[in-house]
Amino acid sequence: MEQFKPNRAIQVFVERKSLLLVVLVVILFAICAVQLFRDYSSKVAAYKDKSKQNVLKLNYISEYNKSADELKAFVSSLPTVVSSDEMVNQVADLAAKNDITINNISSSKESQRTDYSSSWSINVSVHVKSFQSLVSFFYALETSKYLFRIQSWAGSGDPKLGTIDCEVRILATQIKL
Repeated sequence: MEQFKPNRAIQVFVERKSLLLVVLVVILFAICAVQLFRDYSSKVAAYKDKSKQNVLKLNYISEYNKSADELKAFVSSLPTVVSSDEMVNQVADLAAKNDITINNISSSKESQRTDYSSSWSINVSVHVKSFQSLVSFFYALETSKYLFRIQSWAGSGDPKLGTIDCEVRILATQIKL
């Protein structure tokens, strides 16, 4: 059996330069591939993270647009700003529809004012033929599109006639946009 001679191995490699060149190219290719893959994987992770952030931003924009549309719909459903005389006329119309006789009606100056709303009181003295008519009048006021609220009311009735005389204070509010 032959002994291994290091000089002979070197001599074989030198004689077969193409084999040496192939081994060197494979080693260089492996080193370059590892380096490139490392850079590529970090870039892919960064792109995935950025993509997730962009999807979140798109979701926020979608929610914002939906909220803006809902706000526009809400604002368009609000009654237009009208004068206090027109508000008094609306109260008088609701009273007439509910078979209520108005003895006296007046409105005060603005009692509360903010950047977004203004409020004032409308005082009404009424004569009612039945308690049911009074309740219907109050319901019509509070469910009307003009944001009326019953602030206070006091009444006295005549049991023999079944009628009621009332003093009603109505808070009228208008939203300004």
